[in-house]
Amino acid sequence: MVITLNQFIKIDKSYVVFNSFYGKRIDDSPRIIYEKLKEKKNNLKCYWVVSRRDKNLEIPYAYQVKKDSLKHIFILLKSNIWISNSNIDLIHGVMVPKGNRIYINTWHGIPFKVLGELEKFISKDDRNWFKNVKFDYFCACSEYDRSIFKKVFPSTSGNIVTWGLPRDEIKKEFNKEALRKKIGIPDGRRVVLYAPTFRDAVFYERKSKIKRA
Repeated sequence: MVITLNQFIKIDKSYVVFNSFYGKRIDDSPRIIYEKLKEKKNNLKCYWVVSRRDKNLEIPYAYQVKKDSLKHIFILLKSNIWISNSNIDLIHGVMVPKGNRIYINTWHGIPFKVLGELEKFISKDDRNWFKNVKFDYFCACSEYDRSIFKKVFPSTSGNIVTWGLPRDEIKKEFNKEALRKKIGIPDGRRVVLYAPTFRDAVFYERKSKIKRA
């Protein structure tokens, strides 16, 4: 069906579709890019892929599209630009063809944990996506990240750029001195922020054993 629709739906250069964490949220680097685009007061028609439509969710000048729906496929095929920090183009195991569309992936962190084909409990569809997806621009924070992502995304290795993540731009707006004073940290005192989210295969292995039990 996707291939058939792709033959009849023409790309509209005013359409841009966004996705953050598989439609779970409207935030992170895609949201930063969205906000910057809207500051330009252009005539772009912006759509956000969401796992659950919410009438109370405010997305100024944008529309919500239910993830994995027929409209999700239609908007992808209609849009000239795809912007995501995960996958936006894998719907019910089928990859929507990118064609001449511009695919920008900001990802969502530094690749400390195992990704792609090396993941122990990855599905066949996800494994295929990592192996075959082609981005026009893929954001990495350093050459270290880039060297890993080249192996994780072999089909797009030549388009991985070390521009950093758009979400990190907001850090430049922080007044560090004012923040230290506000929370009572003396001048010259070193501060370390530790916020682990690392789970990797151990988490999924335990989860799998619980299900089998």
